[in-house]
Amino acid sequence: MKIFFANRRLEQCFEDYNQAERNWGVAVARKYIQRIQWILNAPNFNALRTIRSFRLHSLSGPFVGQFAIDLNRRWRIILIYNATDESVNILEVTNHYGD
Repeated sequence: MKIFFANRRLEQCFEDYNQAERNWGVAVARKYIQRIQWILNAPNFNALRTIRSFRLHSLSGPFVGQFAIDLNRRWRIILIYNATDESVNILEVTNHYGD
């Protein structure tokens, strides 16, 4: 699948582990890079649903049309799936509980 990043920072964090670690810490940085690699190598979006640790789920309310993939209990990747060209747009990495 193709991946697009909402901003250069997200792309740099994928390309450079040290940058990711500075932004989110060791555990989140490692999982972020790992998850993006899995998305890149997935044959299609539905294949991501079979990876239980991703806990891929759709969001609701003002975030309808967006999905989340868990990085750990607090952090997640927010993304949009584009079915027409089988691509994913990574919007942000966020602390779900905001602390």
